[in-house]
Amino acid sequence: MPLSFVAIDFETANSSRASACALGMTKVINGEVVASKYEIFLPPVGCDHFEPRNIAIHKIIPAIVANKPRFGEFWDSFQKFIEDLPIVAHNASFDLSVLRASLNASDIEWPELNYACTMVMSREIFKITSHTLPFVAHQAMVPWDTNLHHDALYDSRICAEIAIFMSRNQSTDDLNQLLSKLNLRMGQLSSESWYTCRSNIVMSGSHHSAGEKRRKASEVEVNQEADSSHPLFGKTIVFTGTLYSMLRPDAWKLVASVGAIPKEGMTKNTHVLVVGEQDPTRLSPGETQSAKFRKAEKLRNLGCDIEVMNETDFLAFLEPESGRA
Repeated sequence: MPLSFVAIDFETANSSRASACALGMTKVINGEVVASKYEIFLPPVGCDHFEPRNIAIHKIIPAIVANKPRFGEFWDSFQKFIEDLPIVAHNASFDLSVLRASLNASDIEWPELNYACTMVMSREIFKITSHTLPFVAHQAMVPWDTNLHHDALYDSRICAEIAIFMSRNQSTDDLNQLLSKLNLRMGQLSSESWYTCRSNIVMSGSHHSAGEKRRKASEVEVNQEADSSHPLFGKTIVFTGTLYSMLRPDAWKLVASVGAIPKEGMTKNTHVLVVGEQDPTRLSPGETQSAKFRKAEKLRNLGCDIEVMNETDFLAFLEPESGRA
């Protein structure tokens, strides 16, 4: 079938992946956008509190969904819209983990579907500082409106347009063909397991939980026995800003567990900069980004291969490539 899929984007009410509160979907048939669907809803029972950080991101407040049905009540209509088409998402590891967790919390069996990730594809096509949605949209010449970012329908439309551009850029007209040309494999979700969209040369890795805190990155012992095919194995990782999900010493321990090397300062040998929440009071006058971020951009301009990612993308990148219900 010529390029046909449904691009999706979830928003969540809180830090739980089971707290889906909005879903945007954009349907592409034969390389053209033909339909869209958007719903806001109450998250599953027990996961329905709204945290200020999430509200600040997507502007959905409890009052907006107070009288809405819950996620599970919309699921049949979502499946009907998707039909038997593959799913595409930007950072699909996050969106599919939200889907799995929200279905679990709603006591609904996982569906059978295939999916691809425009963030994973971007890493194979574009040599850019960050592979987050705004940066990739710009690279794919897709018009971008910062004020609409995190509107689930808008983000799903941008994702769809990016996938269309990528297909044309690679002279393909089929999603499987596009993935094959990039040496990637389709992600799969079944009633009992999942397998992410990843490189064909990358084998399954493990998600290790953080252990005890340490004061300095240099004190963290790197797991030399970790799976050498993990995409972060041997990479040097630096953090800037405050992480929402964990303290920085725990983040150092987490990356070290998969064989990556945590460092505190940016150098030409840094491979990944993870950007957390920035404290405006700690930024230099007139600056909107940290010194580490600005240094990463300068180093890239000098030819260093450094990728910048946000916390959500970082956590999804570390998610296990496969798992079971």
